Amino acid sequence: MKDGTQNAALRFDAEVRCLDGRCGRLRRVVLDPRTTAVTHLVIRIGDGRDVVMPMAWAGSLTPDAITLKVASDDLKDLPDYLSTDYCLPTSDLNHPYGEGCAILPLPDLGVFNPGPLRIEHHHIPDGEVELKAGLPVLCSDGECGHVDQLLLDPEQARATGFVVRKGFFFSHDVSVPLSWVSAVDDDGIHLKTSRDQLAKLERYWP
Repeated sequence: MKDGTQNAALRFDAEVRCLDGRCGRLRRVVLDPRTTAVTHLVIRIGDGRDVVMPMAWAGSLTPDAITLKVASDDLKDLPDYLSTDYCLPTSDLNHPYGEGCAILPLPDLGVFNPGPLRIEHHHIPDGEVELKAGLPVLCSDGECGHVDQLLLDPEQARATGFVVRKGFFFSHDVSVPLSWVSAVDDDGIHLKTSRDQLAKLERYWP
């Protein structure tokens, strides 16, 4: 990917270091698809929680580590990335799992009770998308790999692309420009290009 931008690689399991020492690991990166700006990082902190941290708190970064401008105690007050609701089923066909919890219409449950339905909510800003290691990459003619690393311009905190790990379709790792992405959803990252076009990209050298 040669566009004049000084790209930095970032691993999705990078160590996170606060002013007072090691304080967690990177889990996900949240970005605004309209501007490619990285807005938040999802970090797993010492108590096992995944929290959503503003990108503005990040200082320097290397592929394996992110150094923050804050102390570890500051991370404890950040909002959780994930929350869970448990909705109890009912015999109401319009709202079988209660108001706001309906997933699929169910018949009258009668004496059968399947138990509460677990519903997870990811707390990221509306309209933004999250990237993580292992996210499927889908070419115009089918799945073509999985995300391995993020590439970004650290000066502007903007994503510029990502690395697809070699595997069944490629004999080498390739870096994919973000401009090739058509959409990001629960299925993965959708590209405008075919597998053959992707395979012709230059080898990615870390």
